[in-house]
Amino acid sequence: MNPHGGIVLLAGLLLTSAPGDDAVKKELARLQGKWQTVSVEIDGRRLEKDFSEDRLIMKANTFLLRAGMDSMQGVFTIDPTRTPKTIDEEVTAGAHKGTKVAGIYELDGDTLKVCYAHGKKERPKEFKTAPGSGLALVIYKRIK
Repeated sequence: MNPHGGIVLLAGLLLTSAPGDDAVKKELARLQGKWQTVSVEIDGRRLEKDFSEDRLIMKANTFLLRAGMDSMQGVFTIDPTRTPKTIDEEVTAGAHKGTKVAGIYELDGDTLKVCYAHGKKERPKEFKTAPGSGLALVIYKRIK
């Protein structure tokens, strides 16, 4: 697997759960469907890669992410009542099984922006990365 493939895959993970059940259900409904990766930035560096075949499929609080030859499945929890909205993800099958990440997200129409931290790093507070930050920022567009 290409060293950035797993990062791109992890970026696609999004999770759901308890705070403000109605708000979670409503937001979760907005996240459902198929998404295509538009751009990926890691540690302040934008990846120059063709993402046109990458797909993130979200159904209920599960995801399937396919990026090149790699794929992974997992579960996610969201808290749309926080500012910024938060995401916690866990890969349950495929590449990076067992990996957990904490992040933030923003959903604006058909654009989904996710910023997350790897490993034990603190959850991001804003949608940007910097050299050595351990953060990834991924932007997706809904496929209609």
